[in-house]
Amino acid sequence: MRTFYYQQLSSGEKWVYQQMAKAMGERKRLLRLPYLPVQEKRLREISLFVTLDNPDFYWTKGSFLLRREGNGAVLQFPLLISEKEIPSANAAVMSTVSELTENLPAEPAAAAEEICRRLIDWAEYDLSADPLEDRRNQSLWSVFVRRKSLCMGFSKALCLILRLLGMDCIIVLGSVFGDHQNGHSWNMVRISGGWYHLDVTMGFACFQPLWERYHPGMEPPAAPVPFTVLHGSHEMNGRFLYERMLPGS
Repeated sequence: MRTFYYQQLSSGEKWVYQQMAKAMGERKRLLRLPYLPVQEKRLREISLFVTLDNPDFYWTKGSFLLRREGNGAVLQFPLLISEKEIPSANAAVMSTVSELTENLPAEPAAAAEEICRRLIDWAEYDLSADPLEDRRNQSLWSVFVRRKSLCMGFSKALCLILRLLGMDCIIVLGSVFGDHQNGHSWNMVRISGGWYHLDVTMGFACFQPLWERYHPGMEPPAAPVPFTVLHGSHEMNGRFLYERMLPGS
């Protein structure tokens, strides 16, 4: 489902989303909107939605500088990676994806579990990163190339791979371990008509003490699981209708 967040927008918001997605996908630095059908706060949320639906747009921060221009605005999108670096970055990303997807099990749930385990072995959770200062740690590039990332980076990396394997997958926004201030992200994947949850970051040792506190005696699941397994430690953001908006759920 490449358009999960897009589907939840109004018609005016969808128009804004479409303009942003085109600009980000073509790596344009500037986007002129002749009019603004939404307030600035919502404009920034829509920009985030574009990056959640399109994790392969790893070169953009998903944020922008705004300059009012008549009834419209000019948006300036900073690039995380320069245009000159894009070809080599693309090659490095796809080379890693190819390596991580070699000799996978044929059964989708088993393949998804194996990808989670391989991502944990491939990269590390970057405890020193400041997600507000360095947005590269929230892109799949940080997982596949830098090999250090945060929850959003791992969610985007898993989403890209599972989609390439032909599975429906989305990025979930929410919170974990009662921390509503910083937020958290993980994935939902559709297997055999049902939607299941995967959280790569719970497999890292730095989260083991907190996981054990909320789920005594239970190992963090690497396999796709119903949300009931994560209930208690994880909370989905209720604004986005994750359960009700998903076909087949």
